[in-house]
Amino acid sequence: MSRDKLGRFKKGSKPWNKGVKGVMKSNKTSFKKGDMPANLKPVGTIVLRTNIRGKNENYYYIKVANPNKWELLHRHIWEKENGEIPKGYLVMFRDNDSLNVDISNLCLIKRSELARLNNKFRNVDRRLIDTTLNVIKLKNEIRKREIKNEAIQWKRGTRVFRILGKR
Repeated sequence: MSRDKLGRFKKGSKPWNKGVKGVMKSNKTSFKKGDMPANLKPVGTIVLRTNIRGKNENYYYIKVANPNKWELLHRHIWEKENGEIPKGYLVMFRDNDSLNVDISNLCLIKRSELARLNNKFRNVDRRLIDTTLNVIKLKNEIRKREIKNEAIQWKRGTRVFRILGKR
């Protein structure tokens, strides 16, 4: 390749990597079938992963299968003790400590209940979490029944319109 006085390539010169595909070509002895890497973790290994986004969220993961099948440890423990987690539900830490994966510290709640807990009840003391969750469940049930009654009234033609969303 030839360059001019300023170090620029001259027109018509061929680049050194013309026709080469990929960044690196591995040779035939780099990877052999059946070889395992030195840092391979066996099934059942528990590791602590920290959040890289700056939040203080640390979770334990457990390796459940090869080659790389990892699962959150608290979910794994819950499923082992109580069966599969239904769709729309999640496992929550009662004391809000994600490193305390004891089964007595875990509870199964709906995602809608978690949204209400994080929105309206975020300042409630964590020792009252069971009571708070019961209040949320009760309010959800009341709301469902109100909606059901409104639907029945609508069918009968006796529905009264609410003004400005007031009940």
